[in-house]
Amino acid sequence: MHVLFAASECVPFSKTGGLADVVGALPHAIAALGHQVTVYLPLYRETHGSGGQAGYLPSNAASPGGLRTEQEGELPSTVPFLDASNIEVASIDADGFDASNFDASSLDSSSLLASKLVCAEPDPADFEQAELSPVRQESPRTVIASLTIPFDDRYRFCSVLDGGMERGVRYFFIDYPPFFDRDGLYGTPMGDFPDNAERFALYCRAVLESAKLLGVPDVIHCHDWQSALIPILLRTLYEEDPAWRNVPTVFTIHNIGYQGVFSPDTLPLLMLPWDLFTISKLEFFGQVNFLKGALVHSDVITTVSRRYAQEIQTSEYGYGLEGVLRGRSSSVAGVLNGVDYTQWNPATDRFLAAQYSPESLEGKRECRRDLLRRFGLDPESPAPVIGVVSRFAAQKGIDLIALAADRLAHEDCTLAILGAGEREYEERFTSLARQYPGRIALRVGYDNELAHIIEAGADMFLMPSRYEPCGLNQIYSLKYGTVPIVRAVGGLDDTIHGYDRRTGKGTGFKFHEYTPEALLAAVRTALAVFREPEKWRKLMLSGMACDFSWEASAREYVRIYEKVRAARQSLPI
Repeated sequence: MHVLFAASECVPFSKTGGLADVVGALPHAIAALGHQVTVYLPLYRETHGSGGQAGYLPSNAASPGGLRTEQEGELPSTVPFLDASNIEVASIDADGFDASNFDASSLDSSSLLASKLVCAEPDPADFEQAELSPVRQESPRTVIASLTIPFDDRYRFCSVLDGGMERGVRYFFIDYPPFFDRDGLYGTPMGDFPDNAERFALYCRAVLESAKLLGVPDVIHCHDWQSALIPILLRTLYEEDPAWRNVPTVFTIHNIGYQGVFSPDTLPLLMLPWDLFTISKLEFFGQVNFLKGALVHSDVITTVSRRYAQEIQTSEYGYGLEGVLRGRSSSVAGVLNGVDYTQWNPATDRFLAAQYSPESLEGKRECRRDLLRRFGLDPESPAPVIGVVSRFAAQKGIDLIALAADRLAHEDCTLAILGAGEREYEERFTSLARQYPGRIALRVGYDNELAHIIEAGADMFLMPSRYEPCGLNQIYSLKYGTVPIVRAVGGLDDTIHGYDRRTGKGTGFKFHEYTPEALLAAVRTALAVFREPEKWRKLMLSGMACDFSWEASAREYVRIYEKVRAARQSLPI
């Protein structure tokens, strides 16, 4: 099966958040199961290496050179056009296939979750950053010199670069410097780029047009609003294109708070029909909502955890799209993200002062000393250390920590905080660190090495998110024997088993109400168990035994691809 991934970012080429980590890892896991995987990405300045940190393609990558000669792992010397006479044409409803042919509930997400939570009870006698090996080429070639993308005001002409093959995954880059050769992927500190609708409309059309030349997939897997026009285009303007007639789309919501909302005049600018501007399609409180359109037109919708798939169908977490999702509930599934244990494993982590494992925990004590030294604290302090690595934003519950901070500072513990974001929270925690030296230690910014050191050196890890689609740091914490304290939402609830003091079972501590009192109660419970060394060691080892590798998630996605492909192919001709 050939799967095409369409996403706006992917490590190691570009990144602003967890989306890049997923798109950097999941395609490799699917390829490892024997499938053909192609990833299409915009060619940003940071991907070129001329202004950002990645630098995985040389700055002259876009120089024309024609197609490659046929060699192992490369494209053939000529790229044939599809012969439409060999394609079986089907007549389909522009609004998508009948959901009765595909029931996401049959995927049994609960069994998937159970298979991932392999938290064997030991015998008594996740800032989110992936670091995949980069794709390196001396001279990436232009495989399509010019694609014509129509806009209402003018035609635009982009090219496509061959990004090479890495661990079974082929990468292509959409190159249009006026849109993508900028500092920042989506905007500046002053706000979003005003032409984001046009930028990602060009990207989406270019993916569809170039794939017709470079290889039409069996399934397209789109991620977040930047790729949302792909399912919309396939069921409207491309409805009669024989190349795409039987190709289904799977759309993954990584964070429903980001939707791609634009003014109504966006439709004619992008040459989209006005009949899309209805309450049943893209219209959203008088605006055009790309994400809503994808939810309406995709064959299947997935999210990054089972609990989040349920939450976004409620008014509390749906951000205005809960009604759309409830209407398509039989086609909504939650598949938990995996993590890359080649990068996040205390037994091999190159950033640590000492490595350790469940069989030998001595190294964690040295990691604890190293963490305290780096924050200017007493390395021999017996007080338990609570780590925080987070964006300073309300979604992450940073406001809750701020409200509870004065009382936490009077508990027998130390907070080691790493993060950056909204200025009010940076200033608040800077003030708190000055007010409570030795109790609250702060590093403003993001430092990947220090994030690893906090995961290894802390005794507990605090994630009190207002909402959390999946979350990775709590999963990293489990592996590092750093007991998570989380709010029971989204992926946090799915991945952490609440500790039961009566039975001694569990992997962390959870609270439900979004209040500083609930957070404090959970922290105090954790501190009480910490004072009982044997119980705490058992709790640590239970977490370290959990397995959240990508293979289980990849197998579940393959099941979804197979089901949705069969459902679309069964449509009447």
